[in-house]
Amino acid sequence: GYNYLTFDNNENIEKAIKHCPPVTYLPIKIAQAISNGKVSLVDKRTDEELKRDVNDYLGLLQRPNYSQNRNQFITQLSVNTMLYSHVVCVRPLAFGFTQSDSLWALPPEHVVIQWKTTKLYNSIYSVNEMDLVEQIKFDGKIIPKEQCFIVKDLNRFSNSNIIPESRLKYLTSVINNLSVNLKARGKMMNSPMGILSQTAEGNNATGI
Repeated sequence: GYNYLTFDNNENIEKAIKHCPPVTYLPIKIAQAISNGKVSLVDKRTDEELKRDVNDYLGLLQRPNYSQNRNQFITQLSVNTMLYSHVVCVRPLAFGFTQSDSLWALPPEHVVIQWKTTKLYNSIYSVNEMDLVEQIKFDGKIIPKEQCFIVKDLNRFSNSNIIPESRLKYLTSVINNLSVNLKARGKMMNSPMGILSQTAEGNNATGI
């Protein structure tokens, strides 16, 4: 009853996370290291570190929302970008306000992005990928896309994707083999086929 996972959709990625613990081990370790590093504001066009307005951004990052601190937020962001290739972040704006004081990284398994186009060659002249988004749903409800932005993994793009592919896609064979082995081990541990007994010579032997 085992299905071969290809990691080209969130459902397969969720199964890998659930049934194959090694999948999340390395991303978590990397994310923990990143979360303890220095954070700076950089101009993406020139790679120059910016000094102006930096306190506004870093101040928000120290306490992005009421349930997370800086390290928890960065760890969540790093792990999910490695596993899912991208994360939708939202700065919810209350009615009547012009500025938001919270920042959330939405769990990818609950987010659906509907694109205006799914082809990279139709979007290469766009300034921002948010211009290519038709709508974003979180838990089935549409959220204002003007309050959202997408954080992407540094992994390579395929020729037809606007956002990168999951890093798991390139480990398909390894993860599938690990999943099969872990499931088999779990089945044997939960319903053993026999008992282990000791022979007269003191060696372990299997008894049926």
